[in-house]
Amino acid sequence: SQLQDLDIIDGDNGSMISSSVMALEQIFIECMVVRVQDSPGPFLVHYRTILITFCFTFPFAIISQVGYRLMVPVQTLISFAFLGSEYCSKQMEHPFG
Repeated sequence: SQLQDLDIIDGDNGSMISSSVMALEQIFIECMVVRVQDSPGPFLVHYRTILITFCFTFPFAIISQVGYRLMVPVQTLISFAFLGSEYCSKQMEHPFG
């Protein structure tokens, strides 16, 4: 290479630099795969169906324990937490922008 012709680096160091650059390129390719890969459609449909079903059926499970007056606030809080975590996971699906 030009750096070896100018006696800036020798063959051993040039080989080490070349292997480091190739390793960085491989890591970059793996990051690009993560960036462009979407979640499978059936997984998202299944996950959201279970989440919505839980949010609609959970009040019937807690009515005997919290009573009628606290059912709506408890259900709202639990649904907000689960739907918020789903939204956050959707945003984190593309970590590199």
